[in-house]
Amino acid sequence: MRIKHHIGGNEKTDKIKKQFDKLNIKYKETMNIITADIYEDDKNWSEIQQLIIQKKLTDMIEKVFSKKELKESKWLKLRSGWYWDYPKPDYDMEYRKITYKDSNYCIECGSGLIQTAPFRLKSEPKWGNKAILQLNWVYDELFIKSELYNQLIALGFSGISSQKVINNQNDDVLKSVFQLNIEKKLLPGLIKDKNNIEPYICNSCGITKYQYNPKQIISYKSEAFSDASDFNKTSELFGAKDNKISIPFIIVSNKVYNFFEENKWKQPIFEPLSLVE
Repeated sequence: MRIKHHIGGNEKTDKIKKQFDKLNIKYKETMNIITADIYEDDKNWSEIQQLIIQKKLTDMIEKVFSKKELKESKWLKLRSGWYWDYPKPDYDMEYRKITYKDSNYCIECGSGLIQTAPFRLKSEPKWGNKAILQLNWVYDELFIKSELYNQLIALGFSGISSQKVINNQNDDVLKSVFQLNIEKKLLPGLIKDKNNIEPYICNSCGITKYQYNPKQIISYKSEAFSDASDFNKTSELFGAKDNKISIPFIIVSNKVYNFFEENKWKQPIFEPLSLVE
């Protein structure tokens, strides 16, 4: 496993470029925004780390795994890596009233929404060679190209069903996309001490969520997977203490990883779990 930092900045661009050049950092420049990908095993990492702090650069952290690490993992966290547009209607978060029952929605931690209607999108997604997307603001649901969904069902992958998605402009059912309903919930099994995770109990609604450390591999008790499907959601909710996100993670079997590895579909992002007997 390697730790990658996607860093960027737009203030005093020329000075940042000079410092990047000095540290042999390859960067991209778009509309006066400088971005670069840096690994913590870079020989100049300590200086780069100071630069991030001094220049207040944005810093998105990601774990990067080898194919061997992924292939040997029995269970993996999955996310799309492609966030496409927003749920509609997006003005003043109106989609919440239309898509969810929100009577128990907590404005402090973001928990309590119960989906009662199909999601609505502006149009058919521009798929290209992608086949799984997520929506901004909706971090616990996957939307899947209909062709891929039909293939997963034909091959017997468990724990999923489909939900139609509506065109917000004319109320037609979109043809190329389904919401991927993940029906199975894992047994509780997060190992908090091993992950150095402190639970946060919401002062408003009382739910417990856990802040996810992007540099650590998540550890679970093996018994949590005793009745698991190929696609699952965690019983535990995750999200930072100071944001309005309280979501389960999506966990899939090694069979799902191998399917994407062996087929034409562009891979989503997989992250191995550590299992403890």
